[in-house]
Amino acid sequence: MNKKRIFGLMGGAVAAASLIVASGAVSASSDSSNSQVITIVKDAPFYAQMSEDAATGVLSSFQTLKVKETTGDGMNVWYKVDTWLGEQWIPRKPGMVVLGEIESVNEKMHTLRTELVYDAPYSEEQKILSLPPQEVRITGRYHNWYRINLTDGVPMWLYSPLLLEEIKEEPADWDMLLTRDEQLYEIPYLTKAPIILAPQTVHVLTQWYTGKEGYRFRDIVWYKIQTDQGPRWVLPNGEKAGIKPVQESITLPTGGYGSSAPESNDRSIWLEPGKKLEASARWGDWFQIKTDSTGTVWVNPSLSLHKRPLGTVASSEILYLTKDTAAYTYPSPDAIAHPKGYYAPQEVKSIAKWSGDGILDWYLFRGFEGDLWIPKPRNDTDSSLVGSWRVYNWDQWRETEGFKGIPFALTLMKNSQRHGFYQDEGIPFTLRAQNLSNQSLTVTPSPEFELQIFKLNNEPEEALKHLEQQELVWTRKLPPFAATVLENLSSQSIFIEWDQKGTEGKVSAPGEYAMRIVPVSIHFEMGGGGTRTVTNDDIQKIIGDPVVFAILPNE
Repeated sequence: MNKKRIFGLMGGAVAAASLIVASGAVSASSDSSNSQVITIVKDAPFYAQMSEDAATGVLSSFQTLKVKETTGDGMNVWYKVDTWLGEQWIPRKPGMVVLGEIESVNEKMHTLRTELVYDAPYSEEQKILSLPPQEVRITGRYHNWYRINLTDGVPMWLYSPLLLEEIKEEPADWDMLLTRDEQLYEIPYLTKAPIILAPQTVHVLTQWYTGKEGYRFRDIVWYKIQTDQGPRWVLPNGEKAGIKPVQESITLPTGGYGSSAPESNDRSIWLEPGKKLEASARWGDWFQIKTDSTGTVWVNPSLSLHKRPLGTVASSEILYLTKDTAAYTYPSPDAIAHPKGYYAPQEVKSIAKWSGDGILDWYLFRGFEGDLWIPKPRNDTDSSLVGSWRVYNWDQWRETEGFKGIPFALTLMKNSQRHGFYQDEGIPFTLRAQNLSNQSLTVTPSPEFELQIFKLNNEPEEALKHLEQQELVWTRKLPPFAATVLENLSSQSIFIEWDQKGTEGKVSAPGEYAMRIVPVSIHFEMGGGGTRTVTNDDIQKIIGDPVVFAILPNE
């Protein structure tokens, strides 16, 4: 075996092996418990002991060696291998040694886009070099790493490159809506077709999942679509896949806006309440209809009804916006658009009113960013409560017997990860009632929960043991459920925002506080069966401990 001398940085001579073949130069060790091999991908020093104080020699790259022993804690790993100097140790370092073998190949391929170039797999030292789209010769593969030779003959590596020869087309046969102008390609990334396609519905023939992520971690997917010029590729932005043709009649009971595309908020046309609309396509809950003035638009009846609930009527009342005014996209505090402090004092004219939650009147006005809702309490005593029960479906809930076989859950939570709030902030809470069974629950009569907030005069852990002895600063009855029937796997939630004012209207002092729901017994029927009763004590166990939070002094 040929040997040569290589001088290290310390000035001493160390020996280097030009090539050691695992099958010939290394014999199996009797104490080896496996047949693990490693491959040197960059000249690697080896040592007589498991210490990097002084190298014994250097192994040149692209050798595969059988490992006789592995030692380490996962972070610092050493491999014992045979060399011409006998058994030696090699440390596992990123970009120098890889586990296993490098597959030897010899293929011409074509990169589709600019790729970063590395000097070794998993190297921590990325070369300041990029490779524009071109033909390359692949000489080796290691998992998702591809070895190539540059023009100077130096071997370099590409990580998971996009290659023309590795485009994997998956069959498709469905329609897709393009929501903006899109450039067409004859070859993805590489060759543009002389066509820019306007927003329209197209038919998808195949698709290619690149395995890459783009803006905001969005999967990069190319689609081959049918065009007048034949099949072409497109990499759309904001596309809506799976458009289905339909012939349905729909109405918007309280009116709504038509948009240029599903989930778009451009509000291109207002559609009057109750008008019969003919839909020609559907995507989820969105329907495409044709209008006389703007052509085709998309509407979402359920979303329109969410933004303008049944019972919404016209209004022209003058609203007075102040620094304490918050605005909402629909009449519920979980849809806040602008928090308190957003508006300067001003007057606006309402265009609609909704009084469906039993406590608040909600007024709709036209802002710069679209229609927004403002709540107004009917009574001064309700000024601290901004909330209403809303019904949701929770498909992810699995059937469970719940606590003691009770098929529902009650959850009081703070709608924030923060523990402390400054004195000029509203503090958001949610009380949620969930049907955990796959049958409907009928609750009669609908319970009226009482909400209480206490100021804690000592450490929370100790104060919660005797909450009734703490200072009660605010209390009120919550409105009853919106419906007495909880459908299977559904929930109702009430959203509450406390403005930190006590029952006398004064701002509460800084300190630790606790909010709780006073338990009441609940009578219910499940699936048409007999009436069952859940006692106050069991309701308390279902709800759990009070929610603790803090009011912070303003700086």
